[in-house]
Amino acid sequence: MRKNSKNFLKKWYPWNIIILILLIIVLIWGGVTQWKFIPESQKNKEYYKKPDLLVWGWAINPDRKKMEKGAEKFLNTAKKFNLNTELIGIGYTYERHLAQDRFYVLRDFLKKVRSDQIIVVMDSFDTLINGTSKEILRKFKKFNTKILFSAEKGWTWQYEHERHNFESEKSPYKYIAAGTYMGYAKDLQKMNDDCIELLENPKAYTKADLKTAAEMGIMGIWVGKYIKDKSKVRLDTNCEIFWVTTHDDDLFEKQLKNEKITNPNTKTIPLMYHIVGATREKDVIKLYQNIYDKVMNS
Repeated sequence: MRKNSKNFLKKWYPWNIIILILLIIVLIWGGVTQWKFIPESQKNKEYYKKPDLLVWGWAINPDRKKMEKGAEKFLNTAKKFNLNTELIGIGYTYERHLAQDRFYVLRDFLKKVRSDQIIVVMDSFDTLINGTSKEILRKFKKFNTKILFSAEKGWTWQYEHERHNFESEKSPYKYIAAGTYMGYAKDLQKMNDDCIELLENPKAYTKADLKTAAEMGIMGIWVGKYIKDKSKVRLDTNCEIFWVTTHDDDLFEKQLKNEKITNPNTKTIPLMYHIVGATREKDVIKLYQNIYDKVMNS
């Protein structure tokens, strides 16, 4: 009997080892897939998988505390409306002239999201939000376009030789404002790749252009090229979502006494504000604070 037992064990010994190894592999694989390493920016996996809208605020700097302090008002208004918000670029350092690095930072972040994800990309030190994701998306989808840029009254941070592409618009808000825009991730990625190609093409602009417009001008070239194809890209010339305050500071100030902040030129109630100059001009800094107080206390 003992001899038969030994023969039986000898016969099955190799299979026991193989089965044991397979079980270990299965357990390890399950653990890896369940507990795989997630980068800092992706620790909340739900953030990247399920939100209806993402809002990304520019913050290219290695100093997280400095960026969060500068963007505090932007972040607080976003939090009030429960928006999925992230400052992008923290940990990066500028390696190119002015804000050209934004293209390369955005390329990295767009790789992490679904192709059909709708994303708002905006400055974070002089912007505020005054609406829910549902309101923002409802208005965006009415445009029936893939990418929507904010528009402003002034021709700022753009290349003069591209201005003619925007002159036919009848609205006073006819010019591209590249500080706030939104769209589907797949289309933003294509636009961003095209802009990088333009940026790296020395024939696309002059050195004088680059000093006056940086990445804003490159985006203006791209938008100007496709502006007639409204299914591809549009400007928010009616301030449905974005209100850029260039030449509108006094006008905006007067609206703070109303229950809802309305643009009297367009008779619309914008949901995102870009208060240009709020980081450097004393009067505009005060206006920015007043708008912030209005939003937070409404």
